[in-house]
Amino acid sequence: MSRTIMENIWERLDENTLHRSFLRSDAYAVYEKMMDRLDYGVLFESRVHGVGHIERTLLLGALIAAGEKLNAADTELLMEACAYHDTGRVSDGFDPAHGKRSAEKLEAITGRTGKEADIQRAMITLHSIPKKHREEVFAGYGIRDTERAGRLTDMLKDADGLDRVRINDLDPKFMRTQTARKLVDFSWKLFRTYGGMEKEERYCKRTCRLLALDLDDTLVTREKDVLPQTVRDIKEALNMGIEPVFCTGRGITEIGKVRGALGNVRYAVLLSGSLVTDLKEGKTLYQDGIGRDLVQEVLKATENTDCMLHLHMADRSLVQKEQLPMLAEYHMGQFTEMFRDACTTVEDIRAEALRAEKIPKINLYFRTPAEREETRRRMEHLCFSMAYAEDASLEISPPGVNKGTGLLALRRILGVTKEDTAAVGDAENDLEMFREAGFTIAMSNAIGAVKEQADVLTGDQDHNGVGQAVRMYFKGKE
Repeated sequence: MSRTIMENIWERLDENTLHRSFLRSDAYAVYEKMMDRLDYGVLFESRVHGVGHIERTLLLGALIAAGEKLNAADTELLMEACAYHDTGRVSDGFDPAHGKRSAEKLEAITGRTGKEADIQRAMITLHSIPKKHREEVFAGYGIRDTERAGRLTDMLKDADGLDRVRINDLDPKFMRTQTARKLVDFSWKLFRTYGGMEKEERYCKRTCRLLALDLDDTLVTREKDVLPQTVRDIKEALNMGIEPVFCTGRGITEIGKVRGALGNVRYAVLLSGSLVTDLKEGKTLYQDGIGRDLVQEVLKATENTDCMLHLHMADRSLVQKEQLPMLAEYHMGQFTEMFRDACTTVEDIRAEALRAEKIPKINLYFRTPAEREETRRRMEHLCFSMAYAEDASLEISPPGVNKGTGLLALRRILGVTKEDTAAVGDAENDLEMFREAGFTIAMSNAIGAVKEQADVLTGDQDHNGVGQAVRMYFKGKE
């Protein structure tokens, strides 16, 4: 598929001197051979570590080989390592062990065995871990010519490292070879040109007025914190004229810690779209709720099921008193601190549900995903919105209400078009939000369906994926 891109990319790069030098090098023929036999079927499927990254790394590796005057045999080892160094990945997140897993797959892909294969496996193992492990890894593979193996490892790490421009995280001082240091500017041009040919505007920086941000496993980490780097980058978004918007299943009482970290965020779409609020003015801009008749149906469907009911009102959050210490049993243990701070406990949660005229949102927490699925099936005929969240949670919103409708309501209030709106998320309940945004970004820890719908991917929740997206994809107003 993108082989066509690489065949034509030099025409767009406007790097005639470098291209002529590359064509005259011994590395060029090895590179062309590798591109002809590259097995796309074994590559990790991703917009961050997938085909595009591999094809660019191959070209960068070949240019390094040419500049460092590698012989044909070593260039071939380097080309194969560039091609298959990420085949052991299972996600786009931080994963030092993926090099070792990729090395273990190598023989089945290339058929290479013997001492040369051992050097190659060592290179790939080492590309994702610190240099201090080299001696141990080389010894483990029985490598005697450690100088040669070390040099090739440096070149693989440089080729891979140069393509860190795709996540706006290339620091030239970490380049190990003289040739790689000379290719820093070229790597930026290669990335932008490749992206433009693959999809003309996918990687171009753009202006944006609204940036809708899911909270859990997107803006906040697994530990439910906001990273200092993320705070910095959200402030930069504000400086660019971008209005960040919390777009979450949480209620007003449950976002206090995040608001404290990001004090300048003005707008929030809460309770999966049931409540839109101006946090600065303390004003409700839009509100909806589940009527009493449908609440009764939820109570009926869960009557003989061991689940935890969580009622989200506009200004408070209610749970059954004796269930609060049992959150971990319902796969919600990571939220214990937040629940203790934000929730009001009641003696009879079902009675409280029936007292309200309308409830903006109901969450059900189950002991197993199977119980969640069975309960969802029992309520499929009912006229309200349902979405999976966490490991075994079911979020119930008013009919036709979801994060997307909440974001649409805010867009209309503020007069912002879909084209001027972007969204970042990771879970099923973010898909509707994506439909109301002109540009969508999936976290690398996102579920498959979200990645498929997204325009681009960013890093994971524990490594400032939101901040990476802000820096990589957006710019201030002209």
